[in-house]
Amino acid sequence: MRSRLTAAVLLALAAVAAPAAAAERQIASGSVSYVSAAGGWVTWISYQGYGNDPLRTYLHAGRRTAVEDPYYQFLGTDSDRRGVGLIRREGSSLYERLLPDGPEVTRRTGPDVALASYDVTHGDYIWGLYGKGVFLQPAGSTRLRRVSDVKPGGVTITGRVMTNLVTNAEGNDVLLAATRARPRRWGVIALADSSDGTDGWRTGTIRRIGNVTSDGPYVYWVEHTYQSGVSGTGVFRVLRVDLTREQPAVEAFTAPREIVELAVTQGRILYSGTAGRDLFEYRRAPFAPTGEALPMLDG
Repeated sequence: MRSRLTAAVLLALAAVAAPAAAAERQIASGSVSYVSAAGGWVTWISYQGYGNDPLRTYLHAGRRTAVEDPYYQFLGTDSDRRGVGLIRREGSSLYERLLPDGPEVTRRTGPDVALASYDVTHGDYIWGLYGKGVFLQPAGSTRLRRVSDVKPGGVTITGRVMTNLVTNAEGNDVLLAATRARPRRWGVIALADSSDGTDGWRTGTIRRIGNVTSDGPYVYWVEHTYQSGVSGTGVFRVLRVDLTREQPAVEAFTAPREIVELAVTQGRILYSGTAGRDLFEYRRAPFAPTGEALPMLDG
């Protein structure tokens, strides 16, 4: 009898100690847009009704700060790993501000080369420059180091990986990525097949990719698969791959709703949906291996 009671008590304790199952949680409502996250910070803009100015909210360590300045749309981290907001003005000029309301610091000026995209982690900048390629600028340095000659699209960076989402000659999106350890070895991570290469859309099953971001060793993106010409169809998956592994494997979880925007920080998955544009979060998203091969690791 004692052994049975002991076993029952142990089972009960194990159930209490076990982590809660992964679950979606709504963290904001009301026309959420321009979602961004980095260094444990999350930010978004929400519209408070017709005729009212948008309000930007910062969320960090459970505390929310609302500011009237709605223009800091992209988050990163400085060399001290503090959250910073980035804003582009005057063509190719970029400014950085310590979150949530620190003074502005100029990080790039001048319209000499068109700025396609940018990101910053731990003070290291990645720059996508039209007609030039993709460049790294280490924290505290004024020198830019070219890491790719490929036409830049949207770039992201962490301390472990870099990404570049471009469009190929057929009009399909191509996700390129590289590790920081081998910054000139870029590979194809994902391919879209929405275009037929003749300025038209494919028929049948269509796969589109977008909302690329990175967090730690992982590259994340959203895949939307649907039937051409059939309204109300489609599956949204958030996919990720750890490029620092010896044999990178694609993992995925199927989102319970359509995804408009995606952001990731410290493993937290955040996304807005189409219905009401509310903002949702998974703290431990249920990723599982897909068994799908990467298109090409060497690019």
